[in-house]
Amino acid sequence: MFLLGNGSKPAKDKLTWKWGKGAAVSAAEMGDPTTSTDYTLCVYGNGSLLLSASAPHGTFWSAAGGTPPKSFKYADKLGGSDGVTHAQVASGAAGKSKAQVKGKGSHLPVAPLPLPLNELPVTVQLHNGAQCWTSDYANAPAKNDAAKLLLKFP
Repeated sequence: MFLLGNGSKPAKDKLTWKWGKGAAVSAAEMGDPTTSTDYTLCVYGNGSLLLSASAPHGTFWSAAGGTPPKSFKYADKLGGSDGVTHAQVASGAAGKSKAQVKGKGSHLPVAPLPLPLNELPVTVQLHNGAQCWTSDYANAPAKNDAAKLLLKFP
């Protein structure tokens, strides 16, 4: 699921992306965002970059699930880096790994809405240099107006 909301004021803009039940992801492929691995969410419309938002490595990230960590969580209530307020990546076998990113506020880059039909299909990717989580939304948007773009898998 991918949601991009263009609020009446920039402070009300929002973004949500969830990826799950995908390919296997190892702990090594996640890197270590607490010390060195940056994550970037990129949104492409018909192959062209519409927007990107980063969750850089550092103190906003925490590790969970043992050694090596099975997951990492990012939490920045102010969304100081490109509006990203929450991110999570979790390793696992095929069908068990997951990733998600949420953002809001005036720092969040947003694409003009409604998204023109010539910018479909939409691809959303979260990457860290070693791993890329990808969602391809080839179906028509569930909602596409001046305030909201909502994409779901059929």
